[in-house]
Amino acid sequence: SHPIHPLRVVYEVRRFFPRDAISVVDGGNTAVWAHYLNRIYEPRTFLWAGDSGHLGAGLPYAIASKLAMPERDVYVLVGDGAFMLNVQELETAARLKTDIITIVFNDAQWGMIKGAQKLLFNSRYIGVDFMDVRHDLVAEAMGCKGIRVERAEDLRDALDEAVASGRPSVIDVRVDSEANLTPPDLETLAAIWLEGVEMPERKEEVRIEQPQTNP
Repeated sequence: SHPIHPLRVVYEVRRFFPRDAISVVDGGNTAVWAHYLNRIYEPRTFLWAGDSGHLGAGLPYAIASKLAMPERDVYVLVGDGAFMLNVQELETAARLKTDIITIVFNDAQWGMIKGAQKLLFNSRYIGVDFMDVRHDLVAEAMGCKGIRVERAEDLRDALDEAVASGRPSVIDVRVDSEANLTPPDLETLAAIWLEGVEMPERKEEVRIEQPQTNP
């Protein structure tokens, strides 16, 4: 399909890499979609900065992971906005010869912020749209492999090409911008992540009445 739904990208990427690959997830809506299908199978194979102001952390995390464990495949799932916050680290990745694979979810917008503006301000948008930046060409300019993907059926070939290059690679994927305006809610995500997990029973809160003292 064209454009590509973000979940399709996550599905194809997770299916491509082995279970012991190190998965790095950046912030924003890309992280929300990744938590649906980007399953983690082994300890020490997942990096995500969570709620600590993490936009742009994905690329540095991936470089460090590859330096620490060069025998492992390392891939990054990152939105275009977060990617541009630390895009200069592609030069670092190329210089250090860390053959990480960065998958950019390119919807030409700050999707999470634009989604909030759609909901709260009746689709009146300000400061949330980008130009059609060619992140694959930016990667090439910094000594990395750059690949542009506009059709879902080309995702697997792009991943094969990136790995075969032996260089740090950026796969610039054009994703559905409308899908990113209405990501799934957190309760739905929690239900998926905890499916089949036996949760401990919540104990009833015990309140101890304090004795009243005379003034």
